[in-house]
Amino acid sequence: MQIVLITGAAQGIGLATAHGLAEMGYRVYAMVRKSSETNKIDAHIRKFPSNLIKVIADVTDSSSIEEVVQTILQQEGHIDVVINNACHVVVGTCETCTLEEQQESMNVNYFGVIRVLQATLPSMRARRSGQIIQISSVAGFEPFPHLESYVASKFALEGLTESLASHLCAWNIRISLVEPGGVKTEAPRLARLGTRTLQDTNAYERYLSQAKQKMIDVYDQSMDPLEVVQIIEEILKSEKPRLRYQVGEFGKARASARFQDPTGDTYVRFKKQLLEELYPYDLLGQ
Repeated sequence: MQIVLITGAAQGIGLATAHGLAEMGYRVYAMVRKSSETNKIDAHIRKFPSNLIKVIADVTDSSSIEEVVQTILQQEGHIDVVINNACHVVVGTCETCTLEEQQESMNVNYFGVIRVLQATLPSMRARRSGQIIQISSVAGFEPFPHLESYVASKFALEGLTESLASHLCAWNIRISLVEPGGVKTEAPRLARLGTRTLQDTNAYERYLSQAKQKMIDVYDQSMDPLEVVQIIEEILKSEKPRLRYQVGEFGKARASARFQDPTGDTYVRFKKQLLEELYPYDLLGQ
């Protein structure tokens, strides 16, 4: 049985993915940040008591992640798939968000991924097998001015993932980015406005208030999380998964406009070849 660890499973894409993969027969360890956020996942666990298991850990806390990963490895012997989905959004520009608010976005969306990878990659390399799926966004390659810290964190995630893709293949570990457009989740409603005070207090006030309201207003036009789950299932079934997967027509159109190769595979092949030329490639994977 394939063992999956997914972060940010309390709601939205994470919850839909945990349910979908458990229904398909994967054994899913669904990570939520704290026990007070488990009401939704608990209802799904009752449907799949053998395949869906709740774990409590915070992606901003290395020790809690290590503890969960070691527990899974002791119980299952391996982790086949890691899905990094935990997300933090604050609405505002670099002027209107405090450094602490912007650091929180990076801490969850980027360094949270690093913590999970540091905990899980050693066992994957030892088995010479594994798959990592990073839930990114159209904002990972196209800026949105009212979400600057979120955009920065997703750009960082994409850069990290492209770098990893060129050498993790030496251990037969595959890694992919999923880049949805707007998705019907609670994130737009729950997102906070930045709280940094400016001397010219109304410089961004109207613009940012309207931007946040627009995020809420387009909820009905956004894609269902199940569209993202379908892409994740496609990746898991693929013998040669691509680096990039856009979800929805908006994402595909924007990627085609921005990238010569929207799949990202051309770039990975180039970097892999460069590594082979610069270093004896058999140094990797030993």
